[in-house]
Amino acid sequence: MKPQFSLYRRNGIYYCEDSKTGKQESLRTRDEAAAKAMLHSKNEAYRQPILNQSIAVVYLSATDPEAATRPWRFVMNEMTATKRDDTRHRYETAWADKAFDLIRDLPLLDTRADHFLKVLRTGTVSTNVYLRRLHNFALDLNWLPKSLMVAETMVPNAVVEAACDLARELIIADRTAAPAGEGLKYYNNAGVQTGYDKTDTRPIIPAVVQALLAKFGSLTKAKSGAVKLVRV
Repeated sequence: MKPQFSLYRRNGIYYCEDSKTGKQESLRTRDEAAAKAMLHSKNEAYRQPILNQSIAVVYLSATDPEAATRPWRFVMNEMTATKRDDTRHRYETAWADKAFDLIRDLPLLDTRADHFLKVLRTGTVSTNVYLRRLHNFALDLNWLPKSLMVAETMVPNAVVEAACDLARELIIADRTAAPAGEGLKYYNNAGVQTGYDKTDTRPIIPAVVQALLAKFGSLTKAKSGAVKLVRV
């Protein structure tokens, strides 16, 4: 297999060049040994997935001779053949969507997630629905070696971790009583003066949990009130 990247030097600095796209990138080193090591890593990173795919095709072809060449068009036809009457007509109409032309003749084993992404960007909400059904149909029949789409019902890991941290907080902390100093603005022992700040309240969602969920959005209100929990 021809290396994807080649090495050259310019003004004492080593660069690598993509043999397919011609894109050049500085390796930011003048050391030849370090440059060759980085070049080897880049070529291996490109070569390994292709090698893994080639090995997978060999194994799959032993039990399924059509695995290497089976296109999505075939999957569409087979899926439609399982339907009847109006339902069959709906599937035929769905596959006629021009967005599916992007993968119609693409072999399943050559399909990447970005191929599906292009279909989703080109199509409509209906395209999304039928693409997921097509994907799952191929996956269930073992025509697709691995999933390319995350199930809509799958809960993101960050949300799971946030829920666990919130549960841990509820177990450890006694939220039936205010923490020490909450709401206290000032205190003067000699003059026996005590002042309170009603805005100093514990947030409903702990700060750690808010941080875990930050990538999904922000709280509806900047300041969340406090909710008293009563143990029964």
